Amino acid sequence: MTVISEAEVAAHLLALCEKHGVFSNAQNIPHMDDDLIESRGLDSMGAVYLQNMIEEEYSVAIPLPILVTELRSIRSVAVYIANHLRPRGASDSVQVGVT
Repeated sequence: MTVISEAEVAAHLLALCEKHGVFSNAQNIPHMDDDLIESRGLDSMGAVYLQNMIEEEYSVAIPLPILVTELRSIRSVAVYIANHLRPRGASDSVQVGVT
C-alpha cells in the first residue's frame, strides 16, 4: 500500500480523465474546480464512464446520482475517493493499492 494525499488523488484522476478522453470539451486542461458537466461537457455516457473508471482504478463505487448532482468537480470527486479510501484516524492522506 502507498499513502497519497487528496491532491495526488485529484492530479491522478485528472490525468486519467485526460488520457481516456472523458471530457468532450477538451480544448484545455480543466482546473480542479471546473464544473465537469457545465464547463467540461461531461454528458451521461461520460459520467458512466467516469464512474466505472473510478471504481476500476480506486475500488470506490460512487452512485451516479451523487456523481452528477454533488461531485461536479475533479476536486470534489477526489475528496470523495480519498474519504472512502482513508484508514480510520488518518486526516490528510489515503492508502491506494499500487497496481
